[in-house]
Amino acid sequence: MTNRLIAPLFVLLTWACGQRSEVQTQDATDTISEQTLHNAASTVQSHIDTIMLYEDRINGIRLPFERKEMLVELQEKFGGYTVAKAIGQQDGPDYPYYSVMDNDISLASFAMDASDTLKLERLYVEHPAIKDEYGITVGDAYAKIKDLRNGVAKISTDPHHQHTVLYFDGSNIMYEISGELSLPDTVDLENIQLAEDQIKDWTVDYVIWRKR
Repeated sequence: MTNRLIAPLFVLLTWACGQRSEVQTQDATDTISEQTLHNAASTVQSHIDTIMLYEDRINGIRLPFERKEMLVELQEKFGGYTVAKAIGQQDGPDYPYYSVMDNDISLASFAMDASDTLKLERLYVEHPAIKDEYGITVGDAYAKIKDLRNGVAKISTDPHHQHTVLYFDGSNIMYEISGELSLPDTVDLENIQLAEDQIKDWTVDYVIWRKR
């Protein structure tokens, strides 16, 4: 018997049978509700766990895409999820992208080239349950990338958008990372070069596929 029931059962010794029945019914209802929520969460997790990103494919879809409209094929391969096509905005021209959603949870997005809309520019993995072939996922620490990836991790920082990416020579999979950073007021942001010691406590925001 759990601690949660000890106090109510002690009080019930002095209550009428009808009151006891009401409390027990409510407790049973709470237990059923908790189990239902747990089962629902487990179902979502089990679906998402089936998705893996590799150097040349994701969920059975070759990367990069063939030069064609991909909405129908993505909907077929990501059966059980909502796949939609929309227009994204950036500093430059607008671009089309495909989103993969589980209800209101964003799992991944395929960003197409703004000037060549049949060319896949980047794939962004946005959900922590989708792992790449190296075992890395959103939310993982920089140290885990160092442990699981072979080769030297190179650091690239975009000073205008303040994005920092880790990449490896010969690999299409890279990682956008972020964390706390203390810089002097005199730093030249246009030519900033971050050192490993400055990002050692950062974590992965996105796992990114881009043809290199």
